[in-house]
Amino acid sequence: MGWIDTWRHLHADKREYTWQSPPHWFSMRLDYVFLSPMLASRLVMAQHNHSLRLEEKLSDHSMLIVDIQDS
Repeated sequence: MGWIDTWRHLHADKREYTWQSPPHWFSMRLDYVFLSPMLASRLVMAQHNHSLRLEEKLSDHSMLIVDIQDS
């Protein structure tokens, strides 16, 4: 259907995780934002914010922040 994984589209050669099992046996990237082909061309930025998970310990997931250019 042509939908893209925003983070993977911009960071094809990187490896980051958004969740880690207690007690840290394994990590996974569980949090995604997918865009339709029409919106994919307007993707500007996709990045994880790990501070809530790693530093502040407010969540067991890292946020995925996506910026899409206004038309």
